[in-house]
Amino acid sequence: IIGAEDLGDPLALGGQATPRTPPSIYEMQDLHGLAALAKQGWFDAVLCTFWFWRDPAPSAAELLLPTLLTHAPAGRRPFVAVLSDDAHSAKAAMMAGWEHVEERKALWRGKMHSLPPRQHAVYSLADAVVHISETDARLERA
Repeated sequence: IIGAEDLGDPLALGGQATPRTPPSIYEMQDLHGLAALAKQGWFDAVLCTFWFWRDPAPSAAELLLPTLLTHAPAGRRPFVAVLSDDAHSAKAAMMAGWEHVEERKALWRGKMHSLPPRQHAVYSLADAVVHISETDARLERA
């Protein structure tokens, strides 16, 4: 929220919380809070980061985007951009090739197969996908 002043403390959105009108800072506690916020139709654009730091647990984008888009009012679907922090699938393939410990090699091979459909699912919900580097973008398109 660039240029916004006096936003107050973050509003914890969970369960029964009523969203405060923007500009504001929202602290998501559960997907019910995000659904309540999305139903307001206040957002023109959403930038969602995308990473697999806690793999195999779902990434934030895998949880947030379907919830946001399902609950946005008709005609008020925000423009969604996904910012990916890595060339995830290409990195998994590269690491599987470099790894010498069989257990770690198997881990990376598993990611080579599990990450592409997850990435496709998230990217299919986005209007734009941005990577942190041109190299990562090229690797993801390959």
